[in-house]
Amino acid sequence: MILQYFGRSVKNGAGAASLLALFAVFDSGEAHAACLDEVKALYANELNAYDRPPYRAVKIYYDVDGNKKSGFDHIVETPLRTISFVHGGSAALTIDRDAWTGPTSEGPWTKSAANFPKDRRETHERIARESIANMTDAKCGGSVEIDGKPLLHFGFTTKSDPDPEQNGQWFGAKEDVYLDPDSKRVMRWEQANFISSWSKDISRERTVQTFEYDETIKVNPPE
Repeated sequence: MILQYFGRSVKNGAGAASLLALFAVFDSGEAHAACLDEVKALYANELNAYDRPPYRAVKIYYDVDGNKKSGFDHIVETPLRTISFVHGGSAALTIDRDAWTGPTSEGPWTKSAANFPKDRRETHERIARESIANMTDAKCGGSVEIDGKPLLHFGFTTKSDPDPEQNGQWFGAKEDVYLDPDSKRVMRWEQANFISSWSKDISRERTVQTFEYDETIKVNPPE
């Protein structure tokens, strides 16, 4: 049997094996490109924080040995209306460009100075656009089980661009996200291999954030 190989005829054997290996490379490249496109589309839609319904989240920081360093509880109506509580510490309430602090996630609240960008949403969306453009190492892992629940796994590495308004600062990480297979809502978000303009070394620490959605959540300014 004769196979056509870039305009040349090759017989079965080494030539055929080379051809099959080449096809495998092409198939792998096409699959990776398709996965990267899928992850970019997820980031622009299902992973977009402004498309997320209100939720509660717990974010845990682990050191390089896997020991818990710190933790946060988040209550989020939108990315511009949030309450964050540091485990063992205090809480912060932010609405648009205003901020308050308090001893618990329920207050009482004291007005606090804030150094937010003039347009927080545009800043968030700019970083999201940069993250999509800089995305590499996409992984479409399919169905996995975590804590007895089936989830869809996607992975990628990305970073922001240098921000001229923040002295050229940038940051990035390796990301692994896990979505509910029915609603496509993110249920778990892991980060590792942190890189940034203010550190010459890759940080091997890790964060794990889990989500619980609640359409009734409202974050209002203190009365």
